[in-house]
Amino acid sequence: MTEKNKNDADLAGAGEALKRAAQRAREIAERTRTPLVTYENGHVQKRMIVRETEPVGSEHILHAPKGTR
Repeated sequence: MTEKNKNDADLAGAGEALKRAAQRAREIAERTRTPLVTYENGHVQKRMIVRETEPVGSEHILHAPKGTR
């Protein structure tokens, strides 16, 4: 195997590996409630990852109409 072929094989899956690593970093930041640190446009960014769900206790409870119990 030539050096060029070896480099091509190594780089072939690099993009997908980076996507998996980024997703795992988001999951860990969310679970541990720590900022996700990224580098964008020449600056280090720190962002909190918050899952968009309904707050606890906001479940909808259905009640039977009065007089039907």
